[in-house]
Amino acid sequence: MITFRKIIPLFAGAAAALTPFIASAADPKGENVKTIVQNIVSVAGLLITLMMILSIVVLGWGIIRLIIAAGNPDAVKKAKGVIIWGIIGIAVFVSLFGLIEFIKTYFGITETGALKPPEVK
Repeated sequence: MITFRKIIPLFAGAAAALTPFIASAADPKGENVKTIVQNIVSVAGLLITLMMILSIVVLGWGIIRLIIAAGNPDAVKKAKGVIIWGIIGIAVFVSLFGLIEFIKTYFGITETGALKPPEVK
């Protein structure tokens, strides 16, 4: 079973591995920063979409298990647990998708990839 104690070092390692790329992003026109932000948003969107599909599959599997349970109290309880986790997964990933869209809007990332600099009025 994967625990947070195993996952955190992986994220820390990935962050350390990406540090040179982020440091090299300091160019006058900001082209590298645009590319990095676009890539991060694209990968995050893809991962969220895949996890959303997986959550829907889990929900469907729970419904199938509930139908197959046919009144067996233990099987019905397990199937309801799977359905609940499927619904929780869907809610979490819909929220993350909304957060990604908010971040894209906030930073001005368009579908063409143009990054608008902040303006002072």
